[in-house]
Amino acid sequence: MAKGRDLFFASRAYRFIEAQHVLILLFAICFLVSTPMNLMSPAMSIIATDLGFEEEDRDVYIGSYFNICYSVISLPPAMVVGVLSDHHNRVSILTALTVTGGCSMIGFGIFSNYPLLLVLRVLQGTAYGAAIPVSYSLMGDLYTPSERAQISALLTASLGGGTLMAQLFAGYFNPYIGWRMPFVLCGVLCLQAGFLFWKTVQEPQRGALDVGT
Repeated sequence: MAKGRDLFFASRAYRFIEAQHVLILLFAICFLVSTPMNLMSPAMSIIATDLGFEEEDRDVYIGSYFNICYSVISLPPAMVVGVLSDHHNRVSILTALTVTGGCSMIGFGIFSNYPLLLVLRVLQGTAYGAAIPVSYSLMGDLYTPSERAQISALLTASLGGGTLMAQLFAGYFNPYIGWRMPFVLCGVLCLQAGFLFWKTVQEPQRGALDVGT
C-alpha cells in the first residue's frame, strides 16, 4: 500500500492534479488582488461626499491622488518584492501579498481618515503589482515550456476579469449596500484565498521542468 501511494505521488497524474490545484488558487488570488483597481470607479462622487470633499476637489483628491498611490507610488515596493521572489519562498511571499491586499481592502472600507486611505491604496497597488510576477514565476515551475503560453493567457484573463467584475459589482450593488461594503467583501474573500493558498500549496522546485529544454 505504501509503495503504491509513493508511486502515485511521483506520477505525472499527481503532478497534473497538483498543478491544476495551484493554478485555480492563483486565478483566485490574481482575480481578487486586482479588484481594488475599479471598485471605487463607480462611486467617486459618493466617496468624495462621504470623506467631506467638495465637488470641485473630487477629481484631484479622489480621482488623481488615489490612482497615483495605486498605480505609481506602489511600483517601487512591488518591484522590490518581485526581486525578492527570485531568492525566497514564493508561496510565503504571495501569501503575504494576498493578506496585504485583503487587509488593505477591508481597511479601505472601514476607515475615513484620508491620509490612511492613501496608504491603504498604496498597499493595494503593491499587492496587485507584485502578485503578478510572483504568480507567473510559480506558474513557470508548474508547467512545461510548451504549456506556459496558454496558462499565462489564462492568468492574464483572471487579472482583467477581476477589474471588470469589480466595476460591475460595485456599480450594481453600491446603491443597495454602499461603496464600502464591496471593498470589505472582496477583502474577506482575498484573505480566505490567501489562507487556502498558504495551507495547501508547497513551493515547487525552481527550474525542474526546464531540464533538457
